[in-house]
Amino acid sequence: MPYRDLFLFVIVVLFILTVNPSFKEPIDGTIPVSFPRNDTIKLPSNMVQGDITVQGPVLLGIEGTGADLTYLEANQSQLLFNSSGYDRSSDAVIYTNDNGLTIKAAKLNLEAEVNTGTLGAPSANLSFMHVNRSDSDRYPNGGSGIHTWDLYANGAIGAGSNGQVAAYLNRDGNIGSNGTATFNRVNGQSLKIENVDVLVKIDELNSKVGQINQGIGELHRDIDRRNAEILRKAKELAEAAARAARDAYNSVKSALGL
Repeated sequence: MPYRDLFLFVIVVLFILTVNPSFKEPIDGTIPVSFPRNDTIKLPSNMVQGDITVQGPVLLGIEGTGADLTYLEANQSQLLFNSSGYDRSSDAVIYTNDNGLTIKAAKLNLEAEVNTGTLGAPSANLSFMHVNRSDSDRYPNGGSGIHTWDLYANGAIGAGSNGQVAAYLNRDGNIGSNGTATFNRVNGQSLKIENVDVLVKIDELNSKVGQINQGIGELHRDIDRRNAEILRKAKELAEAAARAARDAYNSVKSALGL
């Protein structure tokens, strides 16, 4: 076969292989790759069979460029998200470690109703939680905890330290305290301190005060009566003394022949 015919045969075969992708071998292996990258990796179009395992870390530039780039990065233990370009300080991270699954983000927004069903986590540690409150709403004395508008409990709310309950409010509306309780205003049907109904004692005290006030009024009236009697007797004595003085004066005057 002349060289020219052999050359044409090779060209035809290569053309057929190029236009017919079914002749390409399926991919079944590991591709070491990281995106974005400067060069271009072309994958065959017929990836119906076989599996691709990508050695990490894998950085996928999804949309935009520069400071507006949105990207996703994955490695053996982390999944990172960012929409602020390659600013790693703004990464939102989901990663695993000895403590389980951790989500790290500047702010976590749950836009829809969250229904977890039964949550089997043995414990959860949150330094603070805003429920329907703004991040600008401060905690008392710069502290932390749960900050919400209304708080409702079907059971009891307790306060104390080291598992001890120093004060509580239960579902029946009863307030209890093992120490000193300070209230600006109390409205209710009963108030007990050391199992003594304070309102009943207050009613008894008010009754005693009424009796004392009544006794004080009677004492004032008795004093007024006694003062009046004393004034009357003093007046009688004064009048008797005046008559005796006049009689003595008249006797002396008569004896002197005046």
